[in-house]
Amino acid sequence: MVYPTGNIENGKHLFNMKMFFPSNNSDWLIFIQNYEVNAWEWGGQAKFQSDGTGYLDAGGAAAASFTFNINSWLNVSSFINLDGDLAEFWLNDNLIHSWQWSKGPAGTGNLNQLGAMNFFQPDQSQFFVDDFEHGSVLTLTGYTIYRDGPFLDFTTETVYTDNNPTALLHEYCVIAIFEEGESEQVCVLVDILTGVSEMDNSMPHICPNPASDLLNISSDKSIQKVNIIDVYGVLLYSSEIHSDKQIRIAFKDFSPGVYFVQIEMENKKILKKFLVR
Repeated sequence: MVYPTGNIENGKHLFNMKMFFPSNNSDWLIFIQNYEVNAWEWGGQAKFQSDGTGYLDAGGAAAASFTFNINSWLNVSSFINLDGDLAEFWLNDNLIHSWQWSKGPAGTGNLNQLGAMNFFQPDQSQFFVDDFEHGSVLTLTGYTIYRDGPFLDFTTETVYTDNNPTALLHEYCVIAIFEEGESEQVCVLVDILTGVSEMDNSMPHICPNPASDLLNISSDKSIQKVNIIDVYGVLLYSSEIHSDKQIRIAFKDFSPGVYFVQIEMENKKILKKFLVR
């Protein structure tokens, strides 16, 4: 049984599979560099023997040995890096052997190419393969971060801190950058409060919460403007206030869910969350 890859000359390729070897069977997993009808060239081979021992011809004859459990499913992986001329063989998440891929099974070759994966069964022998996967491995270089549309920063870390946000509902988007290309954009809405102490008694109060069609806002400082925003950052309501400390907002046609009210007062913006039921 052969899985052809098309005589690939570049990229990083990972093969994952489960393999099951019944008692009294001896079989081969063969890595092929060049796969044509009458012209096969091998990159290496793993021999699974009937006594639960095995060996690798990879970069040299019998370059590595291993043991495995007969009548059990095994996790088998092969990583072939054509860009770096390197191959690895893994068994049950343990690295068994790595070798210069182009050297082939005997260590005398010079072809850096991937042609196929061959599951070879001698006469009267059998084994089973399941969950076979072949995919390209990408080389991550970092992440580009966007805030509310424009580019914000580039980082190689998986945790990022925005040191200069404003108090508002922001949309942050991230794209993973690889040597081979980039991922699709992933976005999230973040509710940010800045410049507000937990002991600040001037924090405006909103009620009722949950609300249905009416929202009361009160503060000990003058309120200058009020905006209502949905979870997607869409502005649904905006009103300039003439320095009132208590205001009432009547609204309708708000679907049940989460909303944010942005309250501006004396050069400060406060964002509070409320529910509509």
